[in-house]
Amino acid sequence: RLRLMINDLQAEDLECLREVHSLMRERVSRWLNPRSLWSKRCEELSAFLREFGQVPSLSAKDRLERSKANWLASQRLLFKAKRLSAKQIEDLKAVHPLVAAKVDKW
Repeated sequence: RLRLMINDLQAEDLECLREVHSLMRERVSRWLNPRSLWSKRCEELSAFLREFGQVPSLSAKDRLERSKANWLASQRLLFKAKRLSAKQIEDLKAVHPLVAAKVDKW
């Protein structure tokens, strides 16, 4: 339903929304290109793995680590439901060998 509403907005309306606030600018970008948010999450996961050398844990005390672990867990659910594209699966495996090993076990 939201997608239909976004498609009905004129370019000038979208520009007005972007000018409201930087957070709104980011949200409009995500509406228009939801794949960009997914790619950003992959990049954040990759940075985490480079820094800490381990897959984020759902039981971590750190909120950001748990957030990344939750996102990865949600990707597993999407994978199981066949709702990840081949490109997304490929991109996910490219994040880090540890993630590729997890995806191969899914």
